Amino acid sequence: EVEQSFEVTLTTQSIDFANLSDKLTTDIPFDITATASSGLAVNLSIISGPASITGNTITLDGVAGTVVVRASQAGDMTYGAASEVEQNFEVTLTTQSIDFANLSDKLTTDIPFDITATASSGLAVNFSIVSGPASITGNTITLDGVAGTVVVRASQSGDITYEAAPEVEQSFEVALTTQSIDFANLSDKITTDVPFDISATASSGLAVNLSIISGPASITGNTITLDGVAGTVVVRASQSGDMTYEAAPEVEQSFEVALTTQSIDFANLSDKITTDVPFDITATASSGLAVNFSIVSGPASISGNTITLDGVAGIVVVRASQSGDMTYEAAPEVEQSFEVNLVDGIEEIEKNLVVVYPNPVEELLHVKLKNADSGVYELFIHDSLGRTVLVENKLIFSTEEKIIDVSNFADGMYILRIVQNNKIYIASFVKNK
Repeated sequence: EVEQSFEVTLTTQSIDFANLSDKLTTDIPFDITATASSGLAVNLSIISGPASITGNTITLDGVAGTVVVRASQAGDMTYGAASEVEQNFEVTLTTQSIDFANLSDKLTTDIPFDITATASSGLAVNFSIVSGPASITGNTITLDGVAGTVVVRASQSGDITYEAAPEVEQSFEVALTTQSIDFANLSDKITTDVPFDISATASSGLAVNLSIISGPASITGNTITLDGVAGTVVVRASQSGDMTYEAAPEVEQSFEVALTTQSIDFANLSDKITTDVPFDITATASSGLAVNFSIVSGPASISGNTITLDGVAGIVVVRASQSGDMTYEAAPEVEQSFEVNLVDGIEEIEKNLVVVYPNPVEELLHVKLKNADSGVYELFIHDSLGRTVLVENKLIFSTEEKIIDVSNFADGMYILRIVQNNKIYIASFVKNK
């Protein structure tokens, strides 16, 4: 017998494992395939990189890197082990974007407010003020209280999964806040009112400036002082604003200054007798202004405040008046009266029988009596205040005239009285240099 032998060797096999495409860190799990020429199942494993594999399904770790995958087939009784084949792919960071909507404009006095922006990655967005009158903490913006343009930047720097997002900027305007002035109506005044304070307030809380536009008054700060005359006073309240507030619309208020009323205090006048010398009367106005006197009726005359009796009996009515001025209204007139009575024991008072000349007189006054009775007379001279300035006794007028030296008398009006028994003779003269 002849025997021959031959070797039966394992058949070789190969693995077909195509190139793998690159991935992003956020890609979902995916399947890969590799085939053995033997038809036997190929085993897949991760050699290195941020991924894991179960069967033929690769799950990425969510970070960037190079993943190396090995395909192997260990063979069997028919096929020898196949040569291992490795493929790799790149895992790159995923891009992200920021959604940052337009911001609404604000006023300088607006309270702090929150803003929002979202990243497509879901990562927190950071905010910063690029420019303008504001500050930010977290996502809360606080205004600086002045006007201007605020630019806000939203950013997201990325992580091991996401690239940094492109920064997004939004801007908004901060406008001055409007303000208004509360200025209440002013009450009317009279010319003699004392200085008084007024007030006006601005909704901003800023100080209000007050000024007199027209009328009889002045102002210092918020204190108005009247000029003491009647008229309409117009006051303006203004607030010019600042870095936070616009100028307020000006507000004007007016009030009337009326003349002050006044009254006259004129006391009762005492009765007189026909031979009384000139006398003064007084009356006062509550305004302090001078009071004017006049004789309404009766046997007397008045010069200034000095009444001179006519030497006959009767009722004298005196009027006191004050016509007012720029500060005071005319006072209601007041009248007082007094009786002029005959002197007891004197039959008559004679005026027209006395002759004095010259009148006015400078030095020597001539005095004569018409139809003078025989006998002795007395002579008295009184000044306008009723003071006796000269007395002479034992004069005889039936045979002579009397010459009196008045050169040393003060200028003014004088009353001359000549008395004999039950008769009185009266005349007046003026001394004038």
